[in-house]
Amino acid sequence: MNLQFTRLTNLAPTAHFVQWTISNVAPTESGVFHFTLYRSGGPDGPWDQIFSGPDQYAYKDQLNAVASTFDNLQPNSLRFFQELHYRLVCRLPSGAELETKAETGPLPVDRKMSQFMRKAQRDFRLSLKFNGGRIVVLKKKRWGERCLKCFDKRSKEVVRPNCGACWGTGFVGGYWAPFVTYARSTGTSNTTAIGPNQKSDANDGTFWIPDYPTLERDDLIVRLSDNRRFRVDQQIETQIQLNCVHQEIPAQELPRDHIIYQYALNPDTIDPLY
Repeated sequence: MNLQFTRLTNLAPTAHFVQWTISNVAPTESGVFHFTLYRSGGPDGPWDQIFSGPDQYAYKDQLNAVASTFDNLQPNSLRFFQELHYRLVCRLPSGAELETKAETGPLPVDRKMSQFMRKAQRDFRLSLKFNGGRIVVLKKKRWGERCLKCFDKRSKEVVRPNCGACWGTGFVGGYWAPFVTYARSTGTSNTTAIGPNQKSDANDGTFWIPDYPTLERDDLIVRLSDNRRFRVDQQIETQIQLNCVHQEIPAQELPRDHIIYQYALNPDTIDPLY
């Protein structure tokens, strides 16, 4: 199993968005995954604990507490001109621990370019409020309590894709809490595939969303204007000096009789990240 950060981005002027994932989760690991996140001004510490809780995939660091390594600074935009280091520890249901470290980078060598990058991120987010629409991102669960109804421990596969307990993911609940954001999308194009015994139609579309949260294959996007639901095919980043400015998401629309349309969605629910 591998614990790693997937996104470290600043939300100027007062926050950092930190996101992580666990890959290659062992089939025997089922239950509560407890995460503890630390922040420091240097790679070797001292470390200040800023978050501790179960079953979470991201955290919004509000910088609302002056860390011991920043005694002379108040939480403001000056933080974004310094390197912050994060350390994440995950306690598995079996009792074992995973650990990873990362810094808020790679930062552009040119300080002016760093300002241009943050401005490009901010301008793109604001533009979506005018030429885009509200969407809900449903991040697929990739760890947690295994679904006893449809997950086969021997084959390590989900044997009931229409399970109403895990929604075909193999983990109870199926998806993390809804994340509401804005996106711009293209009109869907219809693709027809003819097989030996049947013909299938698929509607493909592309979404442009902000740089966070990082989307992965099989995550879901829901358009609130018409409740159409799309499964993510891949994630493409537009970058400035290796830093993500926004994401391009090719996705495939799910048919109306898909079980995911029975997934209760309340976009007015406040995301636990905030």
